Parts: sequence; C-alpha cells; structure tokens
Amino acid sequence: QRLLTLALNSPLWDYVLVPQARASIVKTAEENGIPWVAAKEWLKSQEDAPWNNNYAYNGISFPDYYTKSFHAYSEGNLSYDAAIEQELASRAIGARNFPKFGEAGED
Repeated sequence: QRLLTLALNSPLWDYVLVPQARASIVKTAEENGIPWVAAKEWLKSQEDAPWNNNYAYNGISFPDYYTKSFHAYSEGNLSYDAAIEQELASRAIGARNFPKFGEAGED
C-alpha cells in the first residue's frame, strides 16, 4: 500500500504515466475507428453544455471519492473532462479487449 501511495503522489504520475496512458488509449481508439479527438473537440464546442457555462453546483456537496484524483483526472471522476471522455474511453477499452468487435466491443 505504501509503495502504491508513493507512486500515486510522485510527479512521475502526473508528468509521465498519465500522459502515456492517455496517449495509448487515444491511439487505441483512433486505430479502431473511434474518432476520439474529433468527438472530444465537438463535445467541448457545444455552447449550451454545462462545461461552457460555468455551471455551479450551488450548495451541493459530493463525497470525497468523487473529487479526488482518479485515473487521469486530477479533479476526480466527477469532473467534466471525465464525463466528456467516458464513452470514448469505454469504446476504446472495448475495442482493445474484444478486437473482433472493434469499436462496438462494449456494446
């Protein structure tokens, strides 16, 4: 447990491991017909989306689990970045785990 905690708190996590993992999953997606980059750009460009409107969770508090660093998301898995990438990442993982089905591997 201590070794894992040390690794997760290391600068290597944020500056080496996370970017490499992200690049790997994006590459897997794109190679399997999942337009990660284009889809993410399109989602971020939606004017009415909450991430473009400074939406505030007035008075709502979330358990620490949702706001602590998780995988590649320093703001936690309840962040807008995590939400934007969730389906893309699921499809990429499905394509990697079930190559016979490609981008439909998670369906």
